[in-house]
Amino acid sequence: MKRILVIVLTIHCLPQLQTLDINALRMAQKRMAKVNTSNANYSSNSGKKDLFILDKSVIPEDYRVGPGDKIHINVISSNETFDYNLIISPSGELLIPSVGIIKTNKLTLDQLIKLIRDKIKTWNLDAQVNVELEGIREFKVLVTGHFKNAGYFSSTAISRISDLFADVTQKYEEQIQEELNNKSEKNSKENSNYQNSYSIEELYNNRIPENIDLIDFKKLSKRNIKVIRANDTINIDLQRFQSTGDISQNPYINQGDIINIPFIEYKNYIYGGIKNAGSYEYKYGDTLEDLIELSGGLKKDIKEIKVEIIHSNKFDSKSTYLSLGEKKFF
Repeated sequence: MKRILVIVLTIHCLPQLQTLDINALRMAQKRMAKVNTSNANYSSNSGKKDLFILDKSVIPEDYRVGPGDKIHINVISSNETFDYNLIISPSGELLIPSVGIIKTNKLTLDQLIKLIRDKIKTWNLDAQVNVELEGIREFKVLVTGHFKNAGYFSSTAISRISDLFADVTQKYEEQIQEELNNKSEKNSKENSNYQNSYSIEELYNNRIPENIDLIDFKKLSKRNIKVIRANDTINIDLQRFQSTGDISQNPYINQGDIINIPFIEYKNYIYGGIKNAGSYEYKYGDTLEDLIELSGGLKKDIKEIKVEIIHSNKFDSKSTYLSLGEKKFF
């Protein structure tokens, strides 16, 4: 009798045990599907998200996606929800688990969003698909010029030319300062070895000042920057952008751009009835009105002025006196 009872209990328990195993398996599958998935080991579960300093919201029609961009996909179906945090691969592909691969090369953000929605709806027609750009990629951009630290610099798809210029200039001036310090140290050692052979005046004249002004060295141009983008060349004038706010003179950097930054070759010096007298870099085709605009415009209650312009480079210089009404191309 005991044997029969045991057998009966075992038979009655088997379906329940089997049901529990199947349910557990289904729950595990759902949990795995809901876990943030990434083809580059990226997860937002840590609660840490990249911080982006934007001058304006990203425009999907203008933003070109590329390797490293982080895409968040939220899929809501009739009975479950899926969340994927994905990164576009180095080859420009976006792998959506259980859905497929989307090639993102040369796509704008809005084009990618449409492709993602279309691809998922072929798998689940009734699904609600939400897509957002969650992380912005970083890439290398080539900066050319005749300064020693020309080469590749880090940039992002939301960086402007002015951001890159500031980074390049900082590294360039740090390099110059380091060379000056090394030269100063070398001269100090040489002077100490031969101090009996030199007079105090000679030692002073040969000494490099500790806080030497970098203006004595070649400066990088702000007004004659060129951006080579595919088959186009874009002329950039950061001084005009700073003076007038002309945003066209400070565009976003695209991956694959080549930025050429030359040295300053010519300067114009303007004085008189303008707000900010001083020197301004020369750009081919500048007129007197351009120079007045760069220098902040005319002072109040000035109807007619004369301005002295010294158009100079390292080889020569000349002074010109111009009336306000004249249009003079330098």
